[in-house]
Amino acid sequence: MNMFTALGTAVLQLLSTLIIFLDRETINTIPFLVASMIANTPETVHPFLLKTLCFHILPASVGELQCCCYS
Repeated sequence: MNMFTALGTAVLQLLSTLIIFLDRETINTIPFLVASMIANTPETVHPFLLKTLCFHILPASVGELQCCCYS
């Protein structure tokens, strides 16, 4: 694992850990930020990026929308 892969993975882990403490507006902009990282990160980071986006960021972003629609 090279330096860029380790750095990218650490940033994604930090982001997925801190997402529960962010406000709604920030959470709604993070999926676009993470998706745009694909163009700037090495290919070795892409699996971690997609996993973080699918399993941590998108559920947090869409979760509040579902709660508001059914209440």
